[in-house]
Amino acid sequence: MRLRALTSLSALAVAAASSAFAADAEQDRPTVIAPVVVTGARTPDTAEALTTASRVTLDGQALERARAPSLGETLVRIPGVQNSSFGPSAGRPEIRGQSGPRVALLVNGMASRDASALSGDHASPIEPFLADRIEILKGPAAVLHGGSAIGGAVDVVDGRIPLALPSEPLSGRAEISGGYNTDFTAMARLDGGRGAWAWHANALYRDRSDLRIPGGSKADACRSWADLVSDVYAQTLCQVKLANPVWVRDPASGRWVDGTPPERQIITDRNPGAEGRLPQSGQTTTAFTLGGGRITSEGYIGASVQHYASDYGVPGFAYITSAHPQPSPIDLEVEMTRYDVRGGFYPRTLGVERVDIRLMSSESDDREVIDGAAHTRLITDADDIRIDIAHTPWRGFSGVLGLQASSRDLSTEGARAYLPSVSTTEDGLFWAEQVVWRGLTLKGGLRHDRIVYNVDEDTIRDGRGLGSLARDRSYSTTNASVSARYDLPFGLFAEARYDDAERAPSLIELYANGDHFGILTEEQGDSRLDLEKAENIELGLGFDNDRYALSVRAYRTDYENYIYLGNSGVSRTLPVREWRQGDTRIEGLEIEGSARFAGTRWGDFVLSAFGDMVESAPRFTLPDGYSPFSSSPTTPAWDREYFRRNLDGDYLPRMPVSRYGADLAWSAGPWRASLGAVHHEAQDKTAKNEAPSEAYTLVDAHLAYAFAAPGGQWEAFLDASNLTDEEARPHNSFLRYRAPLGGRAVRAGLRLSF
Repeated sequence: MRLRALTSLSALAVAAASSAFAADAEQDRPTVIAPVVVTGARTPDTAEALTTASRVTLDGQALERARAPSLGETLVRIPGVQNSSFGPSAGRPEIRGQSGPRVALLVNGMASRDASALSGDHASPIEPFLADRIEILKGPAAVLHGGSAIGGAVDVVDGRIPLALPSEPLSGRAEISGGYNTDFTAMARLDGGRGAWAWHANALYRDRSDLRIPGGSKADACRSWADLVSDVYAQTLCQVKLANPVWVRDPASGRWVDGTPPERQIITDRNPGAEGRLPQSGQTTTAFTLGGGRITSEGYIGASVQHYASDYGVPGFAYITSAHPQPSPIDLEVEMTRYDVRGGFYPRTLGVERVDIRLMSSESDDREVIDGAAHTRLITDADDIRIDIAHTPWRGFSGVLGLQASSRDLSTEGARAYLPSVSTTEDGLFWAEQVVWRGLTLKGGLRHDRIVYNVDEDTIRDGRGLGSLARDRSYSTTNASVSARYDLPFGLFAEARYDDAERAPSLIELYANGDHFGILTEEQGDSRLDLEKAENIELGLGFDNDRYALSVRAYRTDYENYIYLGNSGVSRTLPVREWRQGDTRIEGLEIEGSARFAGTRWGDFVLSAFGDMVESAPRFTLPDGYSPFSSSPTTPAWDREYFRRNLDGDYLPRMPVSRYGADLAWSAGPWRASLGAVHHEAQDKTAKNEAPSEAYTLVDAHLAYAFAAPGGQWEAFLDASNLTDEEARPHNSFLRYRAPLGGRAVRAGLRLSF
């Protein structure tokens, strides 16, 4: 494989660099790597510090309170970030209404080449409980991470390859917790070193039975004739069958309406839900990591290996066909082994300040299991390399030139696999620069990528949709971004950014072809899809001083050829939906603020609040009353808009709702506590044949007590979520009709650090 050869050569280059400074190891005093940029105690990578995207860091006690089994649930309190909510085990972050192939998931700056971007029911093999910190990039981050970050990126930093020598020969942390309506989780981490060497190890185990929920697992709409009779897609999501309705003509409107007598309004539930429990919401997860490296004042080199395995169910849904009328649960088995190598050196000559080289190789195996057999199996072998070359700072300028390449082989198995086998290669070159002058910081970047898809023709299934016409494709993308921040007296600041971004269609959008039971849809890709282009503008204002902080950000992203999964109006075993393109606008607002009161007679207090909203809608240019059947003149573009409006409506489906929330945190001596609530508004801006969703409020509380005891520093904690036991069905979830969020839960545990 081309990339494996490149990987081997790069590994030799890193080894050569390592040997160059190893010769002086005896006389060189090992030191911590000097970072280019310092934020508190953190040392972000040079390139990451140059991003123009809005950057949020979750770490420390805030991360401890937020940790959850999925990455999406962990980040759900960040303004502009919501959880895709494919059950408690699988949840990707949605950034400003975008997820899947538009939000890159990274581990220590390198992509996680897993199947979660292909289908939301596949869990990403990234464990928040093992993270040191999580970096969230909101808005296009494509200059640094390619088109898969056109909507943003999330980077989980876990220290698996040590980049600094430890201050102690041995240190670590451990945590064990469990309780009512929650999982049992145990994790441990060890870090150590001697001389110029450092090592790292961690392990995690999680086990959860089916969650308790308030009321039934099925939504009331699944039992309502009026809600179901004219909505075939809702009938499929609810997995119900209706008696033949009686249609009558309404003389006032001239339309056909339901006139079925009450005694004939019979709903046959093909997969009855449960009361008080969420079927198929259990999970078992294991993960372990080993890493180590050598660090001197001249550079560093290290490697790590991680194995992750998780077995869980898809809540609510079941496998039902005419040939298989009895419902069978859908289970997922996700497994990944990942290898990382990272090295760097600091030539500080010829204008080069530092060179960082990262390599990643992963093998993943995702299985959708029905009746004990793999219905669909996705096997992915991926190799990535990234080289960052930072130039010597000059008159306020600092920057990096980078090269990135990846190779991925997706092999699919199963008689009804909804994807063929596809090989993908990507090559990218990027540049990012920053200049600081007094209170003004300017950033900019440019990136060019080449993406090539090669489909295995022998694995293309025959079918009646466009997915059966799959062919090889190649794309070239160019991304550009600029931003400015001006820091004023008294902690005031103003920000602005502009992005011109492009994304190649993803593998699922090009080549899907068949019944995808994880989302109860016959999914059809289209290998004729063009590049998706986005023009983004963002403005921000705020202030931050010792006591008060407030920020307001507004953004608008206009997409050309936005790729979406559209209705076809056809239903076979499942409703047929096709990947299509059309112009779309996404705009929103994010507000957050805090007030800190330290040194009061009752302790320290922090009051924080936030609110966000996002609206995603097609951009139509066709005249009012236009019809391809009666208007003159007609155009192909207006025809496409006409069918999009009539089949899909005036909004994108599963659009996240507006939210607002507040949190009061208190600490005094060894004690700390917090109480918070987030209100999710009702959603009535819906796509075609999409029912509105109801509002709900989630209340949580946390209490912790720190104490010294044999072994190190201990902390006992108590966390409670959904204290009011409210039924919550996120509008942006595929599982809204079948699987609400978990009910009231209480977790107790112990943390140890030494």
